[in-house]
Amino acid sequence: MPEIRKSSTAGSSGRPRRTDVRSASLNRALAGARAPQVAAAQRVQLHRDVSVAGRRRAAMSALVAARRRTNFLLGTLDGLRRGAGGRRVPGESTG
Repeated sequence: MPEIRKSSTAGSSGRPRRTDVRSASLNRALAGARAPQVAAAQRVQLHRDVSVAGRRRAAMSALVAARRRTNFLLGTLDGLRRGAGGRRVPGESTG
């Protein structure tokens, strides 16, 4: 029966294999070469996240402003219905 080989990165002498050392060195070199691209991608993502948050904030501000206008209008109409100065008419229900 053939022996099952271990899939470790160390050779039979316990040292890393030459191909592993070359691969690690190549990976480090590629990572260094890609560093500006990675940084640019992170900046773009950050800008996109800030932009989305800004749009959400603007939408919430618009919603709050619309609610304030509606409430102001309802309050004004209620005041006109009750009479000048918002005085309550005796015997009038509040609901």
